[in-house]
Amino acid sequence: LEGIEEALKYNISLKIDYLVLTYNKEEYLDIIKYAEKRGINLNIIELIPLGLSVNKYSELHYTLDDIIKYLEEHSLRKYHKDFQSRPEYIMPSGIKITVIKGFCNPDMCMRCTRIRMTPDGRIKTCLFRNDTLVNAREYIIMRDEKGLIESFKKANMLREPFFKYGSRGKSYVYG
Repeated sequence: LEGIEEALKYNISLKIDYLVLTYNKEEYLDIIKYAEKRGINLNIIELIPLGLSVNKYSELHYTLDDIIKYLEEHSLRKYHKDFQSRPEYIMPSGIKITVIKGFCNPDMCMRCTRIRMTPDGRIKTCLFRNDTLVNAREYIIMRDEKGLIESFKKANMLREPFFKYGSRGKSYVYG
C-alpha cells in the first residue's frame, strides 16, 4: 500500500489486480472503495486451477457472482473489451473495473490473442494446453531469426480455443 501511495505522488498510472479467494472474498468492497478513492483501475480475477490440486482449488476458489452482482447494481455502464471479451464496468468515480474469469469461459478463449514463452524456450499457444507447445529453444540459442519466426508461425497455426461452446448453446467443451 505504501508503494501505491508513493507511485501516485509521481502520477504513475496504476492498476490493482485482486485475485478473489475464499479467504479474501469479503474484502471486495474495501478494495473497490480504496481504488475509487485513489482513482486506480481494478482487475477482479477469478482463480484458475493451473498448478493446483483439485483439493487446493476447491479450498481456495470463490465464484465472482456476488461481486458481479454488486458491479451490475452500482456501475454507471458496462461494456465488453475486445481483448478476450472481458466485461468492464465504469464506476461513479470514473474508475474501470475489469472482471477476469478465465476458466470455463468460451468468450475469453475465442478472443484470446496471447501466446507465451516458457522458461525452457517453448511457445505456449494456450494457458490451458500443453499439447500444442512449439520448441523454439534451438532458434533462440542460435540467434536464428528465421527459425524463430517459423516457430511463431507454427504456434499460431496450432492455436484454437480450449473452452468452446457446445452444440447446445451455453454449454462448453474442453480442448
